[in-house]
This record gives sequence, C-alpha cells and structure tokens, in this order.
Amino acid sequence: MADVDALFGDEDVILKKFSDAAGVLRMKEREKIRKVMERFEKKFPQLFLSIYVGAFDDVPNLRQFGFWLLNRAAYSDVGVDRPNENGILLVLDVNGKTAAMTFGYAVMPYLDEDSTFDALSAAHPFLLQGEYLKAFKAVVSKTEMALKKG
Repeated sequence: MADVDALFGDEDVILKKFSDAAGVLRMKEREKIRKVMERFEKKFPQLFLSIYVGAFDDVPNLRQFGFWLLNRAAYSDVGVDRPNENGILLVLDVNGKTAAMTFGYAVMPYLDEDSTFDALSAAHPFLLQGEYLKAFKAVVSKTEMALKKG
C-alpha cells in the first residue's frame, strides 16, 4: 500500500459507487448503469460494485490506481455492512480506452486474473467504440457468471 500511496497520495477519497469524473456519460446512461449496479447488489447482497470513469493522462498503471482507489475510497453510498474488501471496482480510462478491475480480499476466492481478464475482454470492443454502457453491462455480466461459479 505504501508504494501506491507514494504514487497517488495517502489521503482517503470520498466517492460514490458510480463516479463519472470524465463527464462522458449522458444522464440516461448513468441511470441505466446505476440500475445494473443495483441488480448486481441484489444478486450478491454481501458485495458492492463500483465504477470510476476518468480521463487519465499521467497514470502509469491503471490497475495500481484501481487498487489504491478501492483501498482509499470512503464510499458515501455503501453501508458499513459492505466494507471495501467486499467491493469490486471497475476503472475506465476514456483517454486510453482501457479498463482495469480490482476487487477486495473477500472476493479473492471467487474472482481471479482469468475471470477479470474475460470480463474486461468482453467489454473491449465496446470501449474502443466509446459505447460505455454496453461495456459496463458486458463486464458485469461476465463478473456475475464468475461469481456464480465460485
């Protein structure tokens, strides 16, 4: 944690589960994404899903940033019954058209490198076209399948 704190800071960040810091999504898309997230949490009430959309210029490793953000985020819309170790974070870089997924320690028995790669791969063609809603839906669908197997 000290290494990523040195890169991104050691202060907690107050966030909501869905953050469009890049401002690329329309209101209708944001509402649809929130509904996808709500459905996910109804299926997996012990977990929460977070999505952070940013336009990064100087982030050398998006996955490191995601790890840092999941550990440093104080989610204002997540109950205390769902600590960050029960979270799954999708970070999207609209400048680089890349995405990374990070998950907490409680999720590790159910997700791994292969399952997150599969989820992100399903979203890749949509990300290249700027179809973020379709990309999010693809990631969530593949992630749900992996969690159900676990």
